[in-house]
Amino acid sequence: MKEEFDYKEVPQSYVHCLNAVCKKSDSCLRFKVGQAIPDEVSVFKIVNPSPVNKSESECRYFEPIKKLRYALGISHLYDDLPHTKYNRIKKAIHRYLEHNRYYRIYNKEYLITPEQQEFIRDLFRKEGIEKEPVFDEYIERYNFSVQVSPHH
Repeated sequence: MKEEFDYKEVPQSYVHCLNAVCKKSDSCLRFKVGQAIPDEVSVFKIVNPSPVNKSESECRYFEPIKKLRYALGISHLYDDLPHTKYNRIKKAIHRYLEHNRYYRIYNKEYLITPEQQEFIRDLFRKEGIEKEPVFDEYIERYNFSVQVSPHH
């Protein structure tokens, strides 16, 4: 199965891999990104394949090719909540996400990560609300936020 992605989604700081002889290259997101570099991109970060091939049986830079389910928008998140629960839940979400990020999420300028979605679900459960939180829509994307330590 060949899944495509938009290279513009890849952050400049994301570490690429060009090691075609790696046993895991077919299932590695870093290698997939390395194979998709457009001609107009002349500078990018890359894993040095030499130490990886010689000293390790498992590549510590391996990142599986998988999409995460992000949510976009919370315009109906509070619609069916009783007023007292609405206030507590909104304040807790606001604190957790911080002011600027909360409003960027509200205005659909920022995706809600799976971890943030789980935090919101937990808040609902703690308030005795069994109904799942309602996000405006879901988007599947590759997780390009995974970084490696500069000291590896």
